[in-house]
Amino acid sequence: MNIENLSVSELIELGTKIAKLITVKQEDRKIKLREEFKKMGLDAGLSLDEVLAEPVKKKTKALPKYKNPDSNQTWSGRGARPKWFKDQLETGTSEKDMLIS
Repeated sequence: MNIENLSVSELIELGTKIAKLITVKQEDRKIKLREEFKKMGLDAGLSLDEVLAEPVKKKTKALPKYKNPDSNQTWSGRGARPKWFKDQLETGTSEKDMLIS
């Protein structure tokens, strides 16, 4: 088929048919993949939901890096500087003086 000789309406009709065919083929492929994943999961002792579930990322709390010399307040050094940290710097305390050994 030489598509260059088709009219605009014939090209639009062909495009519509191609789009529908692509959708059908994608759905068929999804079904086949789902079946493959389900079988692979069952072989590994897992359900399809377990196979497709996103892994849970465990957040680890950062250890304190700085300690307020006047109290038990600490800061990991991540994120915005806490008020007590800024206040200590303004009074002349250095970052090194607040480091936790």
